[in-house]
Amino acid sequence: YTRIEKEKNHEIYPYGRNKRKLSKDEVFSKLFTDSYAWNKLYKKSLFDDVSYPVGKNYEDLNTTYRLVEKAETISYCANLNYNYVSSNNSIVSKMDSKNISDQFGAILELADFLQEKHLNIYDSKADELIKFALRYCTYCDSNYNVRYYRRASKILKETRIPKNLDLT
Repeated sequence: YTRIEKEKNHEIYPYGRNKRKLSKDEVFSKLFTDSYAWNKLYKKSLFDDVSYPVGKNYEDLNTTYRLVEKAETISYCANLNYNYVSSNNSIVSKMDSKNISDQFGAILELADFLQEKHLNIYDSKADELIKFALRYCTYCDSNYNVRYYRRASKILKETRIPKNLDLT
């Protein structure tokens, strides 16, 4: 897809420039940052037991990993078929408690799934989990969602934080 921003457009190829079949591990390894619903096509039957949560932002993050787990084949098309217009006014660009909490809740759900079913990928995503925990503790009051705040604090206390952690 092409990410359209004020200053410059960016061509994004999450899995390279060649079309091919993807392994589930390849897809699971990118879901912390690429769970978008808009850049995927799904077989209708994958939704038989799966639905997007109502009233949540980042609903694609709650759902995509379940669809990937059910898929028999995952194909990647490296065409630039979509223009994603980046906007400072979009829901997901707002750093408010609801957004951060919904995102962190979805990340925790994904992390728990990976820890249970794909431990090698979970272990490789420790830095990403730290970033989401830091974001949660920074933007959400400890009383906003006590369970999430405790999980975020636990992640930060129990995980070695690399000195060169990229916070972007």
